[in-house]
Amino acid sequence: MRLAYSSALAAALLAATLFCANLPADPSLRLVSGDPEGGDALAAGSWKATLGFYGDSPASQSKRGSAYDILVAKDQGAYEGALRQASEARPDLVVAAGARFARAVDAAAAQYPDQNYLLIGGRSDKPNVMCASLGEAEAAYLSGLAAGLKAKDSKIPAPRFGFMGSETGPEATALELGFAAGVLAALPQAKIVDFYAGAEASAAGMPELGKVQARNWYDSGVFCVFDAAGRTGEGAVSAARQYRTDGKEAWIAGEAPREAGVYDPSRSASAVIATISAEPAKAILYALGALRDGTFKGGPVAFGLASGGASFSIDASDFSKGIASRLEASGRDLASGKVKLYSRYSDALAAKAIPEGLQAQDD
Repeated sequence: MRLAYSSALAAALLAATLFCANLPADPSLRLVSGDPEGGDALAAGSWKATLGFYGDSPASQSKRGSAYDILVAKDQGAYEGALRQASEARPDLVVAAGARFARAVDAAAAQYPDQNYLLIGGRSDKPNVMCASLGEAEAAYLSGLAAGLKAKDSKIPAPRFGFMGSETGPEATALELGFAAGVLAALPQAKIVDFYAGAEASAAGMPELGKVQARNWYDSGVFCVFDAAGRTGEGAVSAARQYRTDGKEAWIAGEAPREAGVYDPSRSASAVIATISAEPAKAILYALGALRDGTFKGGPVAFGLASGGASFSIDASDFSKGIASRLEASGRDLASGKVKLYSRYSDALAAKAIPEGLQAQDD
């Protein structure tokens, strides 16, 4: 049995088809993102939603290049060029998948004031930029809470918890703060440690680096690692599964599968406490619908966990009924605003909601 908070992605893609049917012509779109096949979960979700909207698939991309296209920008030096190239194509909508693109989007939006942009996960004050926030941080909070409660339930003495990211920045910070807040809600005295692989590892993907770091953590008493490190994080998953096979308390949580079976709790010696995934389809469809209706405007729009902006799931058989019930209640508290999460480390520190000494960065 699984406990899950998830958007109905299939229904969203069906809605996309209905949008298309009501339009005299499909709106055109250019997606700027990281590599959807390189461990970037948000890029993968955005690309999947784009293909679904136009009735295409990874194997059949008949409308690519005309109705839609993707420009992959793997590092910061490529962001502005990719946004400029996408804008020069003059699509109805340019989508930038990730807060890392915020500055490049601002520059493009100023240069092309008549172009409509959707920035997923970031912030902009430009009038032609719609900024969609997703519920990944909420899902990370539930992951941290699940990990903390499981450690408490298992009577682990002085457990530690690790966050593994690719590069520092606002996206990773929001996830780290969410995960840490969830852990601390269960175990207020818990120790949080973090590690960022850096730009080179993020671009290339270095599983061995993630594996070595995870092993060091598990050997030093880390109970659960939250993996947000793309391909590098697959090494952490491998380490967790090996330690679990050996009967040790070594667990993993994090972004949804990048490799078939990696996060499948049905497999023997599962090391998975929780999985989360960004669900950008709803934001993309919302922006396209606003263009269709003539109501598109810049500013923030929110798609939290409850409204399908992200998904969270656990294998309930790994948890007591009491833990599963608390996770359900906490999901409702997140939706109602009873639980406050911070997206900026400086704000969390000022509120004394998070420990000092983490590598998280706001910009």
